[in-house]
Amino acid sequence: MAKKRRKKRGTSLPKSEIWIVLAFVLSFLAWGMTRCNFGVRDYFASKKTALVEQKDSLADDPNPTAGIADPRRETIHVTELFITIDSFNFRTTPKLDGAVIKKLRLSEKVVYLNQITDFSQKIFVNENWENEPWIKVRTIEGEEGWVYGAGVSYYDEGHKTLTD
Repeated sequence: MAKKRRKKRGTSLPKSEIWIVLAFVLSFLAWGMTRCNFGVRDYFASKKTALVEQKDSLADDPNPTAGIADPRRETIHVTELFITIDSFNFRTTPKLDGAVIKKLRLSEKVVYLNQITDFSQKIFVNENWENEPWIKVRTIEGEEGWVYGAGVSYYDEGHKTLTD
């Protein structure tokens, strides 16, 4: 019987083609890195030039602080609260016997002034007994005073209607 010869399985590309493809990939990577580095160098060089020009213009400027932001100006984040009870008392002090400045309307916006009483007070509000602290707020008109914590919310609940 005749013996069948089996061919060795190898790569589909001859060794010379593998070396050519590898050299092409490496040269492409080297070219790409040099192009990227030139872009970075150009970017930093332009920034450095701009800073030097700005420094020179400030030296010649009689009012050198004109282009600089005022350090006293800062962004203030406010927390808005909504009144959840119609004709809610807005008081001068955080007590039930505090003078009423005015009555706040349902869904009226007030700004929380980051002050809250250390104590809670139990008050009958909206047919429930609530035990909440007093909160210092500012109205849209700029008046500052105190409201009971159970009468304010982060969400506008005034638009809700009762359904059967």
